[in-house]
This record gives sequence, C-alpha cells and structure tokens, in this order.
Amino acid sequence: MKNIVCLFILSFAINAGFAQVQRKVVKKNSIDSTTSASQNTKAAKRPTLKELNLTKEQRGKLKEIGRQNKAEKNEIENNETLSPGQKEEKVRALKKEHAGKVKNLLNDEQKAKFIQMRRNKRNNR
Repeated sequence: MKNIVCLFILSFAINAGFAQVQRKVVKKNSIDSTTSASQNTKAAKRPTLKELNLTKEQRGKLKEIGRQNKAEKNEIENNETLSPGQKEEKVRALKKEHAGKVKNLLNDEQKAKFIQMRRNKRNNR
C-alpha cells in the first residue's frame, strides 16, 4: 500500500514538473501594460507607405532599397571594431541615406506626402 501511495505522489510530482507555464510576451520598450496599450494605439494611427499609392515598380525598388538598408545595418551592428557610439552614428547616417533614396524614388506629390508623414511622426514623439 505504501508503494502505491509513493508511486502516486511521485507520478504527480513528475507530471507537475512537466506542466507548461504560460508566459506573457513583454515588449522591450514597454514598462507596464498601460504603456504597451498606448503604444498599440499609436501604431494603429501611424501612417504607412501604403498611403503613398506606389506603383508596382516603385514598390519593387522600395523593397530592394529596404533589403540593402537592412543588410548594411546588420553589417554595422555586427562590426566588432566599432564602438557603440560609432555604430549609432553610422546607423543614423544610414537612415538619412535610406530616406534620401526613398525620396528619389517618389514623384512630387508622393514626396510631399512622405515629408509630411515624417514631420507628423517626429511631432508625435
């Protein structure tokens, strides 16, 4: 009888050890749930490049520019010879270069809208 009780307790302990724990996914930038909720509403209101009514050709070129930008950014971030300050400076320069390439891709109406979107983004920070 003692063996059965010990076996039951042992099996219960083993099963409890394998039970899955639910974990909350926490964003790096959020401090608490109210902050992340406000960030989600901002993200929903944030304008996107879809509002520029890009042509297929422009979208293709934009994707290529994005791929190049991502590759260059990863190269900068993985460069061990640069200090954190130098990396930050190079990433800023890369962002400016990327924005310039995007502007060159757009027509006059789209450029004006793109510039306005960037201004609104800066003002909402």
